Amino acid sequence: MTGGADPAGLALLSLMARRMGHDLASPLGALMTALDLAGEDDPLAGLAAHALADRLSLWRGLLGPAADEPADWGVLAGGLAAEAARTKGTSLAMAGVEALPPRAAKAAAALTLQALGLLAGPGQVAATAGEDKLLIRVTGRLSVVAEALADFLAGQAAPDSQLAPAAFARALGFPIRQERMADGLILSMRFTPPG
Repeated sequence: MTGGADPAGLALLSLMARRMGHDLASPLGALMTALDLAGEDDPLAGLAAHALADRLSLWRGLLGPAADEPADWGVLAGGLAAEAARTKGTSLAMAGVEALPPRAAKAAAALTLQALGLLAGPGQVAATAGEDKLLIRVTGRLSVVAEALADFLAGQAAPDSQLAPAAFARALGFPIRQERMADGLILSMRFTPPG
């Protein structure tokens, strides 16, 4: 791992995420139960509640456990799939990420989440992890967030809330690169093999 990770800051972030997740999970569960019991066919309310639950689960999976504690990969993968499904026509493929060490897997999941946020409509996100590198290919029409990400990665701008997943991945200590392609872009992240 390269420098840049702040263990005390990451531990505080983990504690704050656990608290936030705990504080939001109970009211959300009550809301979802009330919607189910009401028996009203309000698909928008049900979709919104489930989308909120998926996002809460994903962020709890990313931020809740300490950086080097294993996260539930099923929760992370499910949250990423739900995020991809929010935009009709967007596909997500991931290979090898679940086999990464905990810190690298969390960084890879966060960067994959960031990649999904770069699309301005339907597209494809394909994340492939090897022992020492993650490659994410994003194809489709890109949003303005892609330019903001390039500026952040080049050190020319501070991250805003739309760049939180990339900032989190970088805070875990892994360098990220972005390369523009004719039909999208490629994000890459290097891991230092354990040992």
